[in-house]
Amino acid sequence: MDLTTRQKEIVLNSISIISRQGIQDLTIKNIAAAINVTEAALYRHFKSKNELLMAVLNYFDDLSRELVDAAELEGKTPLQKMELFVMKRYALFMSNPDLAKVMFSEVLFENEPALSAKMLSIIQRHMHQFLDYVNQAQTQNYIRSDIEGQQIFRMIIGSMRLLVTQWTLNEFSFPLEEEGRKLWNSITKLIQ
Repeated sequence: MDLTTRQKEIVLNSISIISRQGIQDLTIKNIAAAINVTEAALYRHFKSKNELLMAVLNYFDDLSRELVDAAELEGKTPLQKMELFVMKRYALFMSNPDLAKVMFSEVLFENEPALSAKMLSIIQRHMHQFLDYVNQAQTQNYIRSDIEGQQIFRMIIGSMRLLVTQWTLNEFSFPLEEEGRKLWNSITKLIQ
């Protein structure tokens, strides 16, 4: 999704408000105050709060696509692509902790069907891309083939989500990428 400079500013401030104050404080009034514009000016960029939340999800979706593209370009083996898929997300979340808190809080989007459908679409696309890497890695004997690919996906991505959740709940008090690297190394020992 192509955002104007002002729309991107609104999206980033919205992510910050949700992360630091909760979804209940994501109001047009609070967003307008955060970027020092009138509420009427804000409505010129987004017609509603739901449209703004969809832009937040689209922003994350675009970032995720960029990470997948980078993994494709940089990864040589399917296992290296799997590693980049995970490690680049840790780096993204380290650089934007508010984004991590919002994106791993699906409950924020579950009561609005369009937002819920978008979140599910993002998750499914991640799963299909990652499963493609897993299937290639299994076919080329980089990892065990006696474990179903979807279970490998759940082990890797589920443990990543747990680690990120622990990191956010502990107020970012440990080095996420370093712990993520340890977790990745442990999981690869199990699946190789």
